[in-house]
Amino acid sequence: MVLLEQRRNPTSPTLRHPFSSSGRAFMATQEYRLTPIGDIEGLAWISPPTMHDARGWLSELYSRDAFLALRLPEFIHEIASRTKTRGVVRGLHFQTPPMNQAKLFRVVKGRARIAVLDLRSENFGAWATVDAGPDDPWIYIPDHLAQGFQALQDDVEVVFKCSKTFAPNNLGQIAWDDPDLPWSLTPPGSLRSERDALSLPLFSWKGVF
Repeated sequence: MVLLEQRRNPTSPTLRHPFSSSGRAFMATQEYRLTPIGDIEGLAWISPPTMHDARGWLSELYSRDAFLALRLPEFIHEIASRTKTRGVVRGLHFQTPPMNQAKLFRVVKGRARIAVLDLRSENFGAWATVDAGPDDPWIYIPDHLAQGFQALQDDVEVVFKCSKTFAPNNLGQIAWDDPDLPWSLTPPGSLRSERDALSLPLFSWKGVF
């Protein structure tokens, strides 16, 4: 509930969108809204312009020009995934400079707990978690964060956009069950990809960003 209230914070940066100038009789959110999540710099909900009428609603999901006007990067690569089993964790993933990726992350089916870790030297190890489902907007994840998520129920689907392409030589991953991490993702998932099985402890990556 707190996060939903934060998304309506009138002091959040906004951008007017041209389709909201129509004279039709509907209730419309007329702007993209950026609302911070926790204390990690840049981590935020991005709520899009949404038009409501008697039939339901219509929402724009992404506009390159609108995002650039909000001083966000252009997103050039999009990925979708399905996680079949409750409790499974994917991540924590990132790419090292100069191929570090900002991401737009959205849960389109089910519910997931998204976890991020700050990898910058001055804020190394700062973290945040947030639960999200299909009724929630994009989560913007800056390019200095490692990110992963846990399925909170069976059959979870997510989509995410990336600001840079996949770079195999720049892959990084942190073991989500590293004892130095400050959270407990429960119930633990027993399935891991080959990539995640090779993940390193958090402090192996200090100084990379």
